[in-house]
This record gives sequence, structure tokens and C-alpha cells, in this order.
Amino acid sequence: MPFRASAAVIAVALGVAGCGGGDDDAHKIEKVSMSGSQVKDPGKLLADAKTQFLSTNQAAIDSKSASVSDSTSCFFRRESAKSDAVMPKVFCGPIRRAGSDTAHVWDVYGAYPVGTDDPAVLATGSAPDVMLSDLEQQGTTVDNGLLVRPDGGSPADAAKLAEPQAPQSKLRDYAALLPESQQQSGFTFKNLSAPARLVTPSATITVQAEAQPTTVPAFVENPAPSDAATDDDYSGDDDATDGTEQDTPAQPSAPAVPSRAADGQQLRAYRVTVEPGGRYPDPNASEGSSWGPSNEGVKNASTALSISVGGQRLSVHGDPIGESDSYSSDSTPQDTVTVQCKSLPCAKGAERQSYVLFVSSAKGQAASLTATVDGQALTLPLSGGKPDGSVSLVGNTRTNLQQQTNVTWPSQEIAVTFDNEYDWLNKKTTVNGGVPVVFLSPFDNRAGWAPKGQAWLEVPVTSQSDWDSDFAIAGSAYWLEVGGQKITSEGNAGADGTVVFKVPEGFTTGTVKYQPAGSVKGNSRDGDSLTKPFKLATPMTVPISIPAG
Repeated sequence: MPFRASAAVIAVALGVAGCGGGDDDAHKIEKVSMSGSQVKDPGKLLADAKTQFLSTNQAAIDSKSASVSDSTSCFFRRESAKSDAVMPKVFCGPIRRAGSDTAHVWDVYGAYPVGTDDPAVLATGSAPDVMLSDLEQQGTTVDNGLLVRPDGGSPADAAKLAEPQAPQSKLRDYAALLPESQQQSGFTFKNLSAPARLVTPSATITVQAEAQPTTVPAFVENPAPSDAATDDDYSGDDDATDGTEQDTPAQPSAPAVPSRAADGQQLRAYRVTVEPGGRYPDPNASEGSSWGPSNEGVKNASTALSISVGGQRLSVHGDPIGESDSYSSDSTPQDTVTVQCKSLPCAKGAERQSYVLFVSSAKGQAASLTATVDGQALTLPLSGGKPDGSVSLVGNTRTNLQQQTNVTWPSQEIAVTFDNEYDWLNKKTTVNGGVPVVFLSPFDNRAGWAPKGQAWLEVPVTSQSDWDSDFAIAGSAYWLEVGGQKITSEGNAGADGTVVFKVPEGFTTGTVKYQPAGSVKGNSRDGDSLTKPFKLATPMTVPISIPAG
């Protein structure tokens, strides 16, 4: 039967003073001052930290998914090269884990003074002692030259540690997403020849680089427990010698380790950025809310992101975007991650974020990203290529999508005059307004997606006087002229005050014209119905020229 040493046995075997390098004064410190308090027994604090460190990592050491040496131990870290004060932390290592490099080999535990919470007493540095706290960070880097111990022992050489062996994953056909800042090195990204880019109304997703990692992050097979299932950070100790209940740090669970792909599976990693989607510069639409006199018919522009291989949608582990309705409270993987946008334009504040996307799939199969908005999907090959879908791609195929028109229409008067005996029915109204900007969009807040090969031309009309309801307009007062063709405006599209036309994706030039015409009705004193036509004398126009490309 294989012998399995306990953490206590290992602590004794390695020895509190068992550090590499011998008696190098560069790593020696006589007295340890931490957070203004003198540590009474710094050697014991380091020994306690080492026991906790080895106990926490025992399972990984036994499975050879983490490696330590006889000289692995714990250290204080000077605040600076010439300072006698140390940080309120303890650094234990080196420990090399599967998938990590030889730099990210230190675990960090917190430390804090105990015995009083009086700031005045703490300020004098007379707190009785310093207690070890919880594991704060795993697999981080540190300047070895700043590490010190009372015995002067130096840190072991991480490059001489045995290469860890990652356990084999039990999972097949899945994806995992995490912020790039949380991903340790261990593989090298290679930039795509051309970044693969997909633009939706609420998100722009860019795949910049690809890698072939040998392991996947530990959280994939070992998700963090839900808040409800997590005990308090400290547990009461009823065995205190003075009969009082003492707070003692709860022991952290054994850290999860990365894993290798399952048999027949290949691993790919992609550097992916997520940032705001296509611009929707409509001054008549309210940011992030459902505008207009009625919210009925306003489209939700949220983007649901998913990963597919061979037509199969994969489960996605992790929720780094933090805006998903698709995740349960215990981080159970679902098949989408959602970028929220109640309506266009999306609320401000979104920032560019960089993520690492892992995909485990059958060997030889290519993965694609799917972005779904209002029930319609766009797809993008993760290894490079152009997006495709059954709806408008103008946000992906063009970069020039708007024109600052800054048009202001001079006021015109419309007067309707009845016969003299009915002059009390005479009416006047003023027509004015302006168009500050026009833009092309694949998605309208009320009409949704434009058909494939087409786009919405959005024309926000502002600064108009209230229209006199006695002037009944017949048909549409707006139309778009393109090369002799007359295109009428869409009926159920656009924010209040915005006129929308359906145009080809390649639209560049045309003229919007506004000429209200209709009739004014009234009744004589005898009850006879009277009608007089009206028409704005000169159409108000907006010349449009949006560069191609």
C-alpha cells in the first residue's frame, strides 16, 4: 500500500528552517514589524502558515498535479528592499501546479494583529500578536529578493521543481470563459491573420488570437459553491482556555487543479474582446429604456452569446460578463452568456473587456460563436472568418454608417382659407424642424432586424413644433429619393419623431423629402361638412451622402 504522509509529517520532514540557499543575509530579518505591530514569534507564524499551506495542497501533491521541493517554505515580504517592515501577508512556495509557469508559484495568506481593536492601541504597535488569516491568492508572482525569514533561508528554485501532471478531465464538449486577467500563462497565443469580428446592436465581439493549451482552468470541473452553501469565514472555537469563544480562521478547501482534455477531445483557447455594439445615435431615443408614448413593440436588443461545434450548442462554464440571465446562483453552466440591452441605444458605461475562451470538442471539429438578438442569430468561425446570418449584416460589412447632416429647416406656414361665410374655419399652422444626423442600422428599436442584404436608414427629426391635429395628413409626408426611385417610410419603426426607410446595405446617396399634404375639415352652422385641401408649398429636404465602405 502506498504511504501517504500527512501534512504534519510533511511539515516536519521539510522543516521550518528547511529552505534553499542556506544563510544568505539578503533573506534574513531579525525583527518582524507588520502593520505597525511587532510579531512576537515570527518563526511560529511561518510554521503555522507552512502547515496550513501543505495541508491545503496535499491532495494535489499526492496526485502529482502540483509539485514542491524539500526547500518549499513560507516567507515574509519586505515592503521595500531597505525596509525592516513587512507586508501583512505570508508567502508560501514555490509550488508548481499543472498548467502554470515557473513564475506563478506562490500562495499568499493574510495576517493581522489580534488582541485589540482599539485604533489608538494599534497605532502604538503594542498589539499582543499577529494571527494568520485565510488564503488570499493562489499561484501569484513575487520578487524573491524581498522574501525574508528569521533564519535567513532563501527561496527554493522553482525551475527545479518537477513538471506537474494534470489529471484527465471527465467533461466532454464544453466551453469556458474567464477574464484574461485571471488566466495564468502556460500557453502562447498566436494572432489570427485577421481578427474575426462580429457586431450586434449591443455587443462587438472580436476574436484576436488562438492557442492550443494543454490544460483547462480548474474552475471548469470544480465550480465555486453558491453563497448559500458557503460557511462564514470564521468559526467559533469553544475550547479556548479562558472559557470565551474565540474566532479562528476557517481552513480553506483544497485548491482545484487544471485538467487535461478527455480522450478524443481537443483543446483550443481564444483571446476574445467584448465591447459596446454598433452605434445608434438617435437623439429621439432614450438610453437603456423603452421610450415613446407606449412601450408596446419596443425590441429588446440584448445579445445572447453561445458556442457551437458541429451544430451542437456547448455548455459554457463561468460568468465573467456578469450580466447573464442564464446562470443559476451556484454557477451551473448554461448555454448562453448575455450582454444586456433593454432597448437601443444601450445605456452608457460599457467598457472593452478581454476574455479567454476555452473550447473542448471532438478532434478535427471547428467551433463557432453565435450571437442571438431578438430571436435572430449571427455566427462567426472562432478560428477566423466573416460573420454570417439570415438578417442584415450592414453593421459587419461597413464601417461608414452615419452622416452628420446638421440640417435646420426654416419655418413655413400652411394656411387654409374657407369661403367668406365660413371664415371662422380658417386655419394656420407652422412647419419647421431639423435633422442633425442620419445613420444606417441593421436593427431598429421597433422594427427589429432589417432583412438580409438591406438596412434601416434612420432619420431623426428634431425641434418640430406641435402639429395641429386639425390638419389631417394623407399618407406619408416623408419619402426618400434614390436615383429617381421613390421609397416611402416604414410605418411601425423608429422612435417617436424618427423616420425610417428600408434601403440596400450598399446605400450611399439620396435625398429625404418632407412635404405634408392632406385636408382640414369643418362644419357649417347648418351642420354641412366642409373640406379644404392643404399642401406644404416647398418640400423640406435632407441631402444624404454616406461614404461607401
